[in-house]
Amino acid sequence: MAEDESEHAVDEAPRPPRGKTWLLIGVPALLIPLAAAGGYYWATSADASSAEAPARVEEAAPTQEMPGGIVTLNPFTVNLSDTEASRFLRATIELAVPTSEEAARLTADVVRQARARAAILDVLTQQQAADLSTQEGKARVKEAIAKAVEGAMAPVEVMDVLFTDFVIQF
Repeated sequence: MAEDESEHAVDEAPRPPRGKTWLLIGVPALLIPLAAAGGYYWATSADASSAEAPARVEEAAPTQEMPGGIVTLNPFTVNLSDTEASRFLRATIELAVPTSEEAARLTADVVRQARARAAILDVLTQQQAADLSTQEGKARVKEAIAKAVEGAMAPVEVMDVLFTDFVIQF
């Protein structure tokens, strides 16, 4: 009978106590969601703190308003002067002028806006896509537009030409 008990004892593997089984399964089951929640909190709080940081810098810096006003023109869609293919440009242009009063006056003056649009169209239709694809080409076009608009809307000083939309179809 002693042999039977010893054979029976060798066949059975020792079982871990029930309390340890719960620890092996329960602890990771609880820690994984807690780690995920902590990671989410850390990621969202890092985004919030980085979004607040520039605001704090802006508050600390002295506020200097840029004098001037903006004249927003309707979008332009033009054929470019490329000879090898038909290419188009779609651009929205804003003109920076010295004062907001002058911007309001130009926005209300339909005739002067029409003259400015015609002058801008003349400049844009003379351009080629390859030239407009570079920063230098865009800078030259901005200068040409500013001169053309100043001539068409005299006596207006155009401080800057801003492209708020600029798409070339190749």
